[in-house]
Amino acid sequence: RRQRQMCIRDRFYEVCRSSAAAILTLFAVNVVFLFLAGGIIPSVFLPELVQKVGNMTVTALWMDGIRFIASGEETGAVPVLWKLAAAALACFALALAAGKRRD
Repeated sequence: RRQRQMCIRDRFYEVCRSSAAAILTLFAVNVVFLFLAGGIIPSVFLPELVQKVGNMTVTALWMDGIRFIASGEETGAVPVLWKLAAAALACFALALAAGKRRD
């Protein structure tokens, strides 16, 4: 029996109709998020709007988490691990809501 919930990767495969197109689409999306978060060009060199949008991405949270693990430095008022935990709980809640909506 096939699971009812599908992850984002499976949705891309469904929309793109081929594995190669889905992989390239996921790669492009990840590069955009990495750029917005300041992973390719440091965010201090990006326009203010891009900095604000980039700070709200999950990629920025992960980069802050890795920075915290490597150096022990906090970058904001709310500790990084609490932000990551809140993001994980939000994703879990969205997955539960999507599953209940389908039933």
